[in-house]
Amino acid sequence: MEDLSHYDNGQPSGFSFNDSMICLKHLALFHIWNWNNPIPKGGAKLWNIGGYWTGDKEANKNDIRKAWDLTVQNFHNELQISELSKNFGSVLESRLNDITFAFNNLQPRTIIHGDYKIANIFINRNSTENQIYAIDWQWCGIGHAAMDVAAFIATSIHENTIENSLELVRFSYKILIDNGISYSWEQFWQAYQICWIE
Repeated sequence: MEDLSHYDNGQPSGFSFNDSMICLKHLALFHIWNWNNPIPKGGAKLWNIGGYWTGDKEANKNDIRKAWDLTVQNFHNELQISELSKNFGSVLESRLNDITFAFNNLQPRTIIHGDYKIANIFINRNSTENQIYAIDWQWCGIGHAAMDVAAFIATSIHENTIENSLELVRFSYKILIDNGISYSWEQFWQAYQICWIE
C-alpha cells in the first residue's frame, strides 16, 4: 500500500468547502459504478447494509433518549436547546422503528464506503485532479449514496462550511445527474434527510 502520510486529510479542523466538494465529487463517481446494481465483483463480501452504525451492527439504539437527555443536561447553554427540543430524544426513540424501516428501504442502492469521514480520506494535492485516497473499507456494503454523503457532512467539514451543507448535498446530486443517473432531487433530498437522522 502506498504511504499516504504526506497527503492532506483536513484534520484537525475539518475540510474546507472546496476540499469537501473534491471529496464529494470522487465519492459520487464511486457510487455511480454500481448504481442500482450493487453486486460485489470477484466474490467480495460486503455488509448487507453498509456503515458502522447501521443494521445489526448498531448496538446503542436503545440508548437514544438517554444520550439526548445527557446532551441537554451537559450542553444546554452551548447548544441553545429550546424548551420544545428538550424532549427530542423521546420523540426520536418513539419513531425509531419507522426511521429504521425507511432507512433500510431507501432506493436505489449502490456500493457505499460506509465510513467516509475525514480520518479516512486523503487528498493528493500534487495531482492535477486532486486525487482522493479513501482508506478503512471495513464497513463497505450496500446502501443508498446519501448514506456516505450524510456521514461525510456530519463528521468531516470545517465549522465554517456547515452553513453550506445544503449546497454540498446539491453538488453531490449534480455529479450523479451530470454522469447519467436519472434520479429526482426530491428523492435524493428525502433520502439524505433519512440518512442524517439514522
